[in-house]
Amino acid sequence: MIQPLPAAVFNSIADQNWMEAWKQHYKPILIGKRLVIVPAWLDSPDRGRVAIKINPGMAFGTGTHPTTQLCLELIEKSMSDLRVPKG
Repeated sequence: MIQPLPAAVFNSIADQNWMEAWKQHYKPILIGKRLVIVPAWLDSPDRGRVAIKINPGMAFGTGTHPTTQLCLELIEKSMSDLRVPKG
């Protein structure tokens, strides 16, 4: 039996620059043992890992999707000579 939906509730939200506001919640993501996905506007939190800089507005996404992370783990495993760049 289909249950009735609860009454809709509406809340006012202060206007802000939504194109920028979400960035405060996007943090670096550790992948595997040697990779880290880093938003383009942040520095890598771990210089011992290879940083993959992503600008979500210009790239395929944010790196949070499981398939993206699984692909990166596979790349990491298949590249035995993956090194952290110096400098």
